[in-house]
Amino acid sequence: MHAPPAVLEVIRTDVLNDRLFPDFVRLSCDGPPLVRLEPLTPGRPVKVAGLTVTAAEVDHVVPTVGYLVDDGASAFAFVTDTAPTQAIWDLANCCPRLEAVFLELTFSEEQAALAGIAKHLTPRQFAGEVAKLRSGVPVYAIHLKARCREQLLAELAALWLPQVKVLEPGQVLEI
Repeated sequence: MHAPPAVLEVIRTDVLNDRLFPDFVRLSCDGPPLVRLEPLTPGRPVKVAGLTVTAAEVDHVVPTVGYLVDDGASAFAFVTDTAPTQAIWDLANCCPRLEAVFLELTFSEEQAALAGIAKHLTPRQFAGEVAKLRSGVPVYAIHLKARCREQLLAELAALWLPQVKVLEPGQVLEI
């Protein structure tokens, strides 16, 4: 598992703790690794399963990153659990192979106060993040809260963002 050190510490302490799940890191000491916890440093690319993955810090209530994933022929950015941010867009805009962005859209405009506390995006904030990208890159809205999905779709449609599509559950894309 590759993640920022703060996230790995939470996994070690709160998940793989012999209370919630077995401590697979400790159990790996006596045999083949069951789990490897590999730290990611934002801005420093790492190779994972033949892909180059680069993390960038985003703005969320807990330490969180967005990812640029590049196979050498094409790349995409995956950005969820964030308020308005900048580093991931700087990273994505420097990638000549960027073909898609997956970006969260979580709360409706009437839930803007909650979005601010939870550090998630409303449709207007989503549009502001899309504007930070070089033009023409398809953006797929993800992470829509089911209870306000129809309202989110209506608010998003009213913003007229031609390069934005809503990713449907189970939809498969080839990048």
